[in-house]
This record gives sequence, structure tokens and C-alpha cells, in this order.
Amino acid sequence: YVDENGDLKGYEVDELKAIDDLLPQYRFELKPVDWQNAIVSVDTGKVDFSSNLYGVTAEREKKYLFTKEANLYDKYYVAAPKGDKSITDIEDLAGKKVPAWPGTEITAYLENYNAKNPSKKIDLVYEQLTGDQLKASFKSGALDGTITAYTSYVANPNTYDLVGKPLFDAKIAYLLPKDATELRDDLDGAIKKLRENGTLAKLSQQYFGKDLSEPLTGDGQNA
Repeated sequence: YVDENGDLKGYEVDELKAIDDLLPQYRFELKPVDWQNAIVSVDTGKVDFSSNLYGVTAEREKKYLFTKEANLYDKYYVAAPKGDKSITDIEDLAGKKVPAWPGTEITAYLENYNAKNPSKKIDLVYEQLTGDQLKASFKSGALDGTITAYTSYVANPNTYDLVGKPLFDAKIAYLLPKDATELRDDLDGAIKKLRENGTLAKLSQQYFGKDLSEPLTGDGQNA
């Protein structure tokens, strides 16, 4: 985000500054770009790589290079409208209307869940929604619940409540052009150092109030 002085702030901003300090061969210039133009800027060479909480997916890896080291592992939860006590886990979403953002980790998870649980199918509503639109849809009854990333919840704490343990997590990494292997390797080396020395955990606690620097273990807890 941009603060009142016009300066860029945030988890990835501070992480990139820490990475830059570890890589004297580079000097990073952080440029704010609209979400819809971020990947286009990589395609056209306007930026050397993009930082935008990208989940690493097989589809994206066909066209782009990602850092092998995650800059965080976002956790995904069932979320109920504020004050709704009827939803306590994913099984409570059976027959309910839930948004499915096309091409996202959430939608892939929900479609796979429905395929495995035909008697407990969730009614998927395919549309792109902002936080305000989601809140309005809960109020009107157009939607009954959702699956959300923890980082999204931090940005919209008054829209819904997280319930239960995290369902899954997603590896979040920096997105680069396919031929940028040297830069990718240099970024990986720096990110690994920041994970090992505790910087990523510290920044995660600072910005999210939770350590997202490690993946989930089998019991749904951070490693």
C-alpha cells in the first residue's frame, strides 16, 4: 500500500528491500503497478519481475518462471459472514452459494472438493468480487460464505470471520520471465537467507499478525 507520504509499504516491499541489501549486484527500483497490468508489465519488459502475492500454479509455470523459494505461504480458510454461527467448517457450505474466482487456487480447491463429495456439493458462483461487493452479497443473501486467504482476511476483517483450521496453503513467489534464471537464482539465495535468519517470520508477524513464512504440516499448523 501507499502511505500518507506517498511511500510504498507492506510485507513484500520490506522483503524486497531486505533482498536488495543482500544482492549488491542489483539495485531495485520498486514501481507500483495496477493488478491487471502487473503481468503485462513482465510480458512487455517494463519490469524485470513482479511482486503481487502470486500463487505458484502449474498453469502459470507454463509461461513464467517463479522463485523456487516462497516469499510466504498463504493459508486458506472457510469464512462465514460476520456473526453467522451456522458455518463452522467446509461441510457446512454444502448447498450454499459460494463465490469462485475463475483461475484461482480457491476455485480449483472448491471444484476438486465437489468432485470428491457429490452428496455435499457447494453451489459455486463464478464471478470476480471486490471486498465491498462480497460484503454486499452476504448482506443481500446472494452469497452464503466463502473460502479466503489469510492475507485477504487481514485486508477485510469486517467482512467475514474465519472458522476452523486452514484447509490448504499456497506457495507465494515472485514472477519472472522464463529466461530470467540468473535473477531467479539470486533472489532464491537471498530469500533462503531471510527465512533462515528469521526476517520473513518477523515481517509476517508485523504485517499479518501470523507467521506465514512456513508451509502447513499434516495437522494444519505451520512447520
